[in-house]
Amino acid sequence: LGLAQATSIRPSQARKHNYSPHTHTYTCPKRTLTAPAYPRANMSSSAAAPETRPRMLLVIDYATNWYNVFGKKRLLDGSRVLVEQAEWKNLSLEFGAEEGLVVHIKGNPSAEAHSSRQRETRAVRPDFMLVRNFPTNLHGLGYSALLQGLIASGLPSVNSLLSVFMCTHRPLLYGELLRVQERIGPDTPVRVVPLRFFPNAIGSAAFEDALPPPATPAVVKVGSTHAGYGKSRIRDEADFEDIRSVLQAQQAYYTVEPFIEHEYEYRIQKIGPHVRCFRRNSSTCWKNNRGNISFEDYPVKDHHRVWAEECAKIYGGLDILALDVLHCADGKEVLLELNDTACGLMWDHEEEDRELIAEIVLQSMNEKLCTPVAS
Repeated sequence: LGLAQATSIRPSQARKHNYSPHTHTYTCPKRTLTAPAYPRANMSSSAAAPETRPRMLLVIDYATNWYNVFGKKRLLDGSRVLVEQAEWKNLSLEFGAEEGLVVHIKGNPSAEAHSSRQRETRAVRPDFMLVRNFPTNLHGLGYSALLQGLIASGLPSVNSLLSVFMCTHRPLLYGELLRVQERIGPDTPVRVVPLRFFPNAIGSAAFEDALPPPATPAVVKVGSTHAGYGKSRIRDEADFEDIRSVLQAQQAYYTVEPFIEHEYEYRIQKIGPHVRCFRRNSSTCWKNNRGNISFEDYPVKDHHRVWAEECAKIYGGLDILALDVLHCADGKEVLLELNDTACGLMWDHEEEDRELIAEIVLQSMNEKLCTPVAS
């Protein structure tokens, strides 16, 4: 099966950084922060000119070892890229108009750390950020406050922090997909799934008869959960009444969409300019992203590129995104959802895709942080 043509990127022969065990102190107004020597890379000093000092990249991810991915990579001005990696749950921060941004990272000695650095509690001043984990969890305990502080600080990121914040609100993202569909027009086999939104607010029962009940079979999704969680199939109106009685005891909004019989599901993935498609199906679960899952490459067609390019314009630009699409027996295709910065990668191409992500991070860091050294 054909794939989009792209420049082949050889995975870097990377290795972990060697960190100094010594500490140093840097001062903000009204308080003093002590951190290991590693954050000095982000502070100006007579020993390193501002244009060549190392640049700190804060990565939010628990799975991939980004210390190895970035290895000894450098920016165009020759400055090194130093990685700090953590999970949302281990972060805190302070931001002030005069003091700037300081991110506190709690050490996690019990975890399988990608670097000994992750076992330490430290305070850092990042220059750039890469977000590869959703800033929410399955129980609605999100990290919106952290995200808002990072946005306010102006920290550049892939994807942009504002887009990460907006994409945590599924109804808003669905509205953007409808506007993309309007821009593309009717001459495409892909159409956005028709969806009904219920705010689940107190007193909404008075308006239950304003619209006809959703047709069944259908799929109910609760809140902005992901990875197949918070999603249930209902076969008839009795099932819908049962699940609605449970949902109305909660506070989260929910949506209802038709359950669509289909031949298979596939994903359109875009990382920077690179587009690839792959089929993803489960032999044990109707959700296709759980259970016994199989992957295979899928040919990239013109309408896939059109949808990927148009969706990449949402919220000022998405560097990383994935679109989940159902292919039906009659040739019609239904777009279920857009996954943004934390979308999963296909196993067979995971190493190459990580390098593609690193390339767009480096490109953005070069554009925002440095001026190329004249040859």
